[in-house]
Amino acid sequence: MLPPNTTTKVVVRMQPRSQNFAVGGIAEALFQSRVGARFLHAKVEQVLRDSLAIRRKIAAAEEKLEQLQAEREKIHAGRKRSRKNLGALGDRPSGTPPGPGSTP
Repeated sequence: MLPPNTTTKVVVRMQPRSQNFAVGGIAEALFQSRVGARFLHAKVEQVLRDSLAIRRKIAAAEEKLEQLQAEREKIHAGRKRSRKNLGALGDRPSGTPPGPGSTP
């Protein structure tokens, strides 16, 4: 029991629910599910859309870089083979017959 002339005060504390996830690790499917369920604020949604677009551009650039590196390695291998073949021919101008003592 409370003593006379006292009042009680009820305090309700509300705590917003939140969910954290790393932007770098968000899959596009997860993002679409969150947007579809309206879990995200409009500004956050736009930032995440921009982030995903940038990630797609980075992935495309990395793929292009890998292709260019493979092409570069192919070119270097061809040049190495050409230098080796030129070295086997010796130091003579093209179209001149081999000198004495050399085999054709």
